[in-house]
Amino acid sequence: GDVEFTNTYINSKVYLTSFLGAIDSDLSLQNIDNIDNASYQGYISLENFNIGNFLNQKDLGKATLQVQVDGKGFNKEYLNTKVKGKIDKLFYNNYNYSNIEVDGTMKMPYFEGYLNSNDPNLRLDFNGLVDLSSKVKNYNFSTQIDYIDLAALNFSTVDSISIFKGNVTLNAKGNDFDDLEGVLNVNSASYLNTKEHYVFDQFQLTSSFDIDKVRTITVNSPDIITGKVVGKYKI
Repeated sequence: GDVEFTNTYINSKVYLTSFLGAIDSDLSLQNIDNIDNASYQGYISLENFNIGNFLNQKDLGKATLQVQVDGKGFNKEYLNTKVKGKIDKLFYNNYNYSNIEVDGTMKMPYFEGYLNSNDPNLRLDFNGLVDLSSKVKNYNFSTQIDYIDLAALNFSTVDSISIFKGNVTLNAKGNDFDDLEGVLNVNSASYLNTKEHYVFDQFQLTSSFDIDKVRTITVNSPDIITGKVVGKYKI
């Protein structure tokens, strides 16, 4: 490929292959003398590139994608970049995702922006924030889920069939179900497992804690149940 460089910047148009996979890029990089804070702009194409090994993320595997990038950082600690493009294949949680478009800001593990998936087991439009990088995780997003097979994606292990459809908004913070605080809204939804097919028009769940860590969970769903539970307990 073509490379122009000094001690502080690189302009490159190259194709590289390694044990991790193949990279085709047209990038401009600055501040390369301080690689942790190096910035970059341009185009990157990966082909069967083991992004999990590169980022030291065990649940990630090989990826094939084409994206425009504008940001900085080359590892989990410093990565902070705007990304726009298409993900043809991405191995995550023992499943190969396909046909995903993305437009947002990505850190590790943080995403804010728009995502569209036309994977056979995940058809959705997502817009918002998932921030798993802070001490207390933050969620603020809306998503239209046309079809998600939780069993096929290895998120459900208790049932061989676990299919959800519906519109979901979540504005909450917390690290697990026991300390999650916020509001979940689900509309025009259905859920199918091996035993039953559930359909409901509206479901709202609110979780809050008072100063003494007493929890109140309020459920409002005319199709299922309406009420509240107050106390100190774990789910």
